[in-house]
Amino acid sequence: MRQSTSQGVQEHVGRIPVVASVLLGLSIAAHGGGDIDPAVRGEAIIRVADVGQLDAALAAIEGRFGSSQILGSIESRHIHLIGFDPAPEETDETISLFIEGLPTEGLAVWAEQNYVGRASEGRTDSLWLSGMTNGPQAFDDQYAFQRIGTPAAHARSTGAGVLVAVLDTGVDATHPLLAGRIAAGGWNAVDENDDVSDGRDGVDQDGDGRIDEMAGHGTFVAGLIRGTAPDAWILPVTVLDDDGLGDAFDVGQGFFHAIDRGAHVINASFGSTYESAIVEDAVEEAEDRGIVVVAAAGNEGVEDPRQFPACSSAAYGVAALRPDDVRADFTNVNDKLALSAPGVTVNPRTDQRMVSALPGGDWGTWEGTSFATAMVSGAVAVVRSQRPDWVRDTLPGDLPDLLFSVLETTAAPLDELNPEVEGMLGAGRLDLAAAAAAAPPATSIADLDHDGRVNGADFGLLLEGWGPCPGGHPADFDFDGQVGGSDLGVLVGSWTG
Repeated sequence: MRQSTSQGVQEHVGRIPVVASVLLGLSIAAHGGGDIDPAVRGEAIIRVADVGQLDAALAAIEGRFGSSQILGSIESRHIHLIGFDPAPEETDETISLFIEGLPTEGLAVWAEQNYVGRASEGRTDSLWLSGMTNGPQAFDDQYAFQRIGTPAAHARSTGAGVLVAVLDTGVDATHPLLAGRIAAGGWNAVDENDDVSDGRDGVDQDGDGRIDEMAGHGTFVAGLIRGTAPDAWILPVTVLDDDGLGDAFDVGQGFFHAIDRGAHVINASFGSTYESAIVEDAVEEAEDRGIVVVAAAGNEGVEDPRQFPACSSAAYGVAALRPDDVRADFTNVNDKLALSAPGVTVNPRTDQRMVSALPGGDWGTWEGTSFATAMVSGAVAVVRSQRPDWVRDTLPGDLPDLLFSVLETTAAPLDELNPEVEGMLGAGRLDLAAAAAAAPPATSIADLDHDGRVNGADFGLLLEGWGPCPGGHPADFDFDGQVGGSDLGVLVGSWTG
């Protein structure tokens, strides 16, 4: 695995079984400062217009630092990760001045150092507790689903026909909650392979003395998306290691993979204090192609420094709330955020807790803006399923705002309950029941022409798309990257004539 963190990055995360937490009287909390994320020393990301520009940039870097090599590439976007060997006296400031000056010399479209990003819970004292014997029931009964109104929403839409990409630590596809809803074609940008399992490698990647402390984060996020939109499909994309760290290049790779794979929603339960050009390009491309990017505000309890992509203009940032709609004491706030949602575990031994899946068939409780974000991503899938007529081909740049406006205009107001952060928790608290009621009930995913029937016309549209479609197709009902026999079976089973 390519090293994705710089020397000295510290994490502050613990893990403890439920029984031990009771004995020690620990509460689940997520508090911290507003630390600035560091650069990965000796790595730069460059977007070029052509090969000649890349060669010239490599030569310029070698002329300054004595070496340069391509460590990785996103060929479809002409983006490259460059390694070099700065002298000890070179500071991040002098390195940045040189790297960011390459575009002004005509050697790049843009250039930047590679920066670290983290799972929102990975930078603070957020604990996950596992070992629940009543996990499935606790999951179904948790306050968060009741608070946003999932039972009423699911009577109108369950997110069918929507693909949600989970950019995270991976996902345990064998967990009972998730089995059968994991789409093919995931990618591991950290290890450069297709193993997207949410496992542990037993290595302390960040050197903080804790091993694999964020393993399970992606599975927990995916479980909450499934609970909010039970018939949506999940595309796992690994951009964080099992200590919860990833860098801008891996995150950019993950975004572009999700875009190319045909995702409708991208969940980004992580962030960086550095506003990376590669991440901004990816988020903006997603918006231009009609994909909704939902991102976590962060867990430091601050307004500044901002977290990206949550505060990016093309993404929708999410803050976390207590069961009473009061802001979580740990949530970041900002006037750039779009919405808030439940994200607090008040007491891990009561129903006032966030419950979801953990690897190995386990269940647990956690808290953080990551999990509020997951519920909003699921909510987007619910509404997206209700509006198949809002298609990317005719509404590409407008589609994300159209979809999210349904959630914003139906959100429960928060300013009166949170006067000290008025205007900094987005449009309000997610009310999925109201959002689902504001859109038409979802119809069969096999109704490809949206006329209210599944018949020969839809059969003809399916045949037109027959074959491989790695970038997505409306008739690829199981999101396996091709329109084939299984999709035909769905259509025939839904036939109304």
